[in-house]
Amino acid sequence: MPKENSLLQEIGHLKKQVQALERQNSSSVLCLRKGSEGVEVHGQCRCFSLVSASSSNNPSSSWEREEIRWLREEQRWIHEEQRWVREETRWSAERESLLQEIDHLKKQVQALERQKSSSVSENVSSVDNILKVLKEVDLSTVNKNLISESGSGPIPMMLESEKEEVKEMRAFR
Repeated sequence: MPKENSLLQEIGHLKKQVQALERQNSSSVLCLRKGSEGVEVHGQCRCFSLVSASSSNNPSSSWEREEIRWLREEQRWIHEEQRWVREETRWSAERESLLQEIDHLKKQVQALERQKSSSVSENVSSVDNILKVLKEVDLSTVNKNLISESGSGPIPMMLESEKEEVKEMRAFR
C-alpha cells in the first residue's frame, strides 16, 4: 500500500506538471493517446502543448519537447510500477491462500491422526471382545463337535473328524 500511495502522489505531481505546461503553451495542442502515439492516463486523454513549428529554433521549445518526452517516459514507468504492484498484490493473495490451505490440511491430518489413534484403541478392544466371544463359542462347539452323540454312529464317543473319515471310506468301498 505505501508503494501505491507514493505512485498516486507521483501521478498527481505529473498531472500538475502537464497542466502547467498546457497553460503555458496554448498556441497548438497535440493530443497523445495510448499506444504508439503517446500515453493515456486513467482513461483520460492527456494533451501536451507544443510550440508551433515556426518557433522551433527557440531554446525553450526544444526544452519543452524534451520535458514532454520525459513526462511520457515517467508515465510509462509509473504504469509499469503499478503493474508490478498489482502482480505483487496478486502473488501475496495467492501466497496467503496457499498458507491457509496448508494450515487447513495440517489440521485435517492432525484430526485424522487423533481419529486413527482412538480407532486403534477401539479396534483393539473390539478385537479383544471378539476373541472372548469366539473363545466361549469355540469351547461350546468343540465339546459338541469333537464327541459324537451316543448311539448316532457305529462307534459311540467318536470324534467328528474320525466320523468324516469313516464316511469317506465307506463311500470309496
